[in-house]
Amino acid sequence: YRFISDACFQHAASGRYPEYAGQLSRAVEELWQRPRLASIAPPGAESPGFEAAYHHLNGLILLAQGKYDDGTNGILRAAQLSPVYAKGLLDAAEGFTYLRRFGAARDALAQFERMAGRETLPSSAARALLLLEEGKTEDAEALARKLVEWDRDPHTLLVLGGTLARQKKPEEALAIYREAIEHSPNNPLAYYNIGVLLEQQGKADEAVSFYRTALALRPGFARALDHLGYLLSKAGDMKGATDMLLKAA
Repeated sequence: YRFISDACFQHAASGRYPEYAGQLSRAVEELWQRPRLASIAPPGAESPGFEAAYHHLNGLILLAQGKYDDGTNGILRAAQLSPVYAKGLLDAAEGFTYLRRFGAARDALAQFERMAGRETLPSSAARALLLLEEGKTEDAEALARKLVEWDRDPHTLLVLGGTLARQKKPEEALAIYREAIEHSPNNPLAYYNIGVLLEQQGKADEAVSFYRTALALRPGFARALDHLGYLLSKAGDMKGATDMLLKAA
């Protein structure tokens, strides 16, 4: 039931079920064919094994509905019940950052770090993104460079690449994004970011190739669909452009 809830929420958010959904569905059907199990009711929201998941998912739904305070409280409650859900606070901070609700993002980060007892690599990465969106680009770059010194993984590299791109350092940003791909060849965001920089440099054909790769890895990637549709329209491929833009809608 815990994973069924996650799968349903992912479908509501992205239009696609996770890869494990088919296997999960078959497992549930098999269990319910057993007479003794068929009489067992689904767990309630207050059952110990499900309560944290309930608050986490309910918090996500409230955030999606624009009920930011209630949603954050739900995610916090889930993390208090089960530390595995603490990452939800980082996800909320990232979401608030892109919504430009910077105060809420800082609060979510502070709550996560209070629970963790310290600043962590993921929370520092989220803070670098927050600084970047606040326009504090030099502070964001300085923090991102420290992150890469601590752990040169794909996520920290993407954060550093973003700060460099925002500061009009495209060649250095491209090198960082390419390094991220070396570490994680199936990361759609790295391909997309390279596509954006190449598009800005007027290298449309190369940008199209990187957008297509990003979409092969994440078919519903709306921003990549938008950019690819625009470049195809400029190249005169109106059918291809229309297809991309309709998928992005």
